Amino acid sequence: MGNIRGLEYLTNLEYLKLQRTNLEKIHSLPEVNNSLKILDLSNNNLSKIENLEHFSNLEELYLSNNEIDTIQNLNSLKNLKKLSLTHNRIIKIEGLSQLQRLEELNLNNNKITSIENLDELKNLKNLNLSFNEIKLIENLDSLYNLNRLYLNNNKIKKIEGLDNLILLKGLYLSDNHIETIENLDQLIELRKLELSDNKIKEIKGLNNLEKLQELFLDNNIIKEIKGMKNLKSLIILFLKSNEISHFRPELVEPLPNLNFIFLNDNPLDTQSKICYNNRTRYP
Repeated sequence: MGNIRGLEYLTNLEYLKLQRTNLEKIHSLPEVNNSLKILDLSNNNLSKIENLEHFSNLEELYLSNNEIDTIQNLNSLKNLKKLSLTHNRIIKIEGLSQLQRLEELNLNNNKITSIENLDELKNLKNLNLSFNEIKLIENLDSLYNLNRLYLNNNKIKKIEGLDNLILLKGLYLSDNHIETIENLDQLIELRKLELSDNKIKEIKGLNNLEKLQELFLDNNIIKEIKGMKNLKSLIILFLKSNEISHFRPELVEPLPNLNFIFLNDNPLDTQSKICYNNRTRYP
């Protein structure tokens, strides 16, 4: 990176992409300090975040697929809106408190164990912490502008800590250890809820989600289709690979906007199979 030639002639350069260049260190780029808005250093061999303090106008920073283990040296990036550090070796969320304009933070596929140190990111709209080692949903109370929260493929056992996220439209909790649908009453703007690949036995706790359009409950241990009468906006319902044996059209009649229901790989009785095959699409 330090040997790039010709940058002195690109004084208005806004987007610099240096993926897959075997970079091992971030060197300073004085030629484009003031103009650069997007810097993509993904898919390299970087082990440390450094030498970015002069990129005062940077809005997007991509450092995915490197060998970074610590979030640091970002305090001067006051205008940063998007930060991606996916597929690294990060174990702790830290070093972000000065990034108060940040709208999108992507930390999936790391080794993070706790949700923490996000209190100052009040403009955050999208937070992706999927494929980590998180056990608790916590410390999100200040993120009241959050629009989408991704927590797939973690070690979460309980839905909690979401009451302040009243603008949330997408909640992604597939591939965890959740047994009960609960503590969603305040999420009245929710449009999409993913809870596939958990240990859920019963559909309940959804009464306040009147704007919900997509519900994913595949690969659980649900036995009955119920608990959804208030989901008047529901369009798509996924219930594949559960333990449902009984299906009749009247079970989903309270859902006037339902267009698709998926019940594949359930032990449906003969009459239920006939009804399902005839009424897969609604209305």
